[in-house]
Amino acid sequence: MHHTPTMPTAVDPPECACTDCTIGATVPLDRAAPEQLAALLTGRMADRTDSGTEFTVTLSFTLTPGVSLREAAAHTVRAEFRSPGHHIGWDIDPSLLPH
Repeated sequence: MHHTPTMPTAVDPPECACTDCTIGATVPLDRAAPEQLAALLTGRMADRTDSGTEFTVTLSFTLTPGVSLREAAAHTVRAEFRSPGHHIGWDIDPSLLPH
């Protein structure tokens, strides 16, 4: 019987080695895939990274004459997490985020 892996339900602090992370029910922040980070940032995964965790999210747009920022779609998304001892970055497919 083939087992299909499921998406973890939460993101834990970097380097977490709890039972949930070990069995794949959650994922440590430093091992989160871009798709998982997008799910975290949009509320589709729970945030168990510790209170006070801050991310910098940078979106890049190309604006052409007659197109406002409200109408433009992001063409690059970069998220970064920094804390003492950690600097983690992800390039996220803009289609994974709501418009």
